[in-house]
Amino acid sequence: MIKTAPGGWYRLELRAVTQGNVIAETKVEHVGIGEVFVVAGQSNSANHGEKKQITETERVASFDGKRWRLAKDPQPGASGDSGSFMPPLGDIIAGRFDVPVGFIACGIGATSVREWLPKGSTFPNPPTIESNVRKLPNGDWESNGQAFSNFVARMQEVGPEGFRAVLWHQGESDANQQDPTRTLSGNLYRKYLEKIIRQSRRELGWKAPWFVAQASYHVPEDEGSPEIRAAQASL
Repeated sequence: MIKTAPGGWYRLELRAVTQGNVIAETKVEHVGIGEVFVVAGQSNSANHGEKKQITETERVASFDGKRWRLAKDPQPGASGDSGSFMPPLGDIIAGRFDVPVGFIACGIGATSVREWLPKGSTFPNPPTIESNVRKLPNGDWESNGQAFSNFVARMQEVGPEGFRAVLWHQGESDANQQDPTRTLSGNLYRKYLEKIIRQSRRELGWKAPWFVAQASYHVPEDEGSPEIRAAQASL
């Protein structure tokens, strides 16, 4: 293990020496010791912002599952192809704490919290989009677990305690749906998201911290759901 002060970008140089002679050497550019966040949910966490963003400090990186690169929208691993909040947020953190920042994005646009539940989780009413859920013979619905499995796999890519926290931005697709039977109550929203948090921690083997955004805004004529926002705040 190599220990050094938080910061970067550093350059890591490695040399193999025998009897005073260098027999092999290599270097790794842009090594950072700073903060890493996993970003999940819908809409703004999934590259569906109006404007593509870039990192102004060039100290913000994104992970695509194999390598890190500068955080230029769209973020790898999330569903959309437009903008996100990650580059400017990373710049703010880098400026305040003087460390590089990494993001692991896995948001999926327009998803309900019900679609993020572990495989086999059941609920009485489906979300507006049914691609990640199915109806059971008894009339209940269940999640296929695909979003949850991908979410956990993305967190596992960086190893135990390999990130600071999960940033969760989701709720619009559970609030004020056009078909009111597909709108989720605040109590159920909290119950389902709490299940996602607890089960993901069990699968990771450590208690990853979460920051849950109060998000339920659609358009100026539908500015949000106080019930969903209260559920999010309660978590």
